[in-house]
Amino acid sequence: MCVLTCTKYDCAQCQRALSGTEQLKECPESSQGIKCETTNECITENVSADQCEVCEMRRIEAEVAAAAEEEEAKKANAT
Repeated sequence: MCVLTCTKYDCAQCQRALSGTEQLKECPESSQGIKCETTNECITENVSADQCEVCEMRRIEAEVAAAAEEEEAKKANAT
């Protein structure tokens, strides 16, 4: 029941949001000698498990592991 939402900023001073494809841009503070640095702000939000990417990945991994165990059990019973 969770999701991690990350927003990338090109500078902690001006906090202009960037999408993942945009390049680092200079902010107004750079003319004053303040260097722009990329930062990530992450927020955890509550959503249903079927909307959560992490929970969905774990569910798929668990299904694959269960299927593999079932196959092993079938092979063991067949011999």
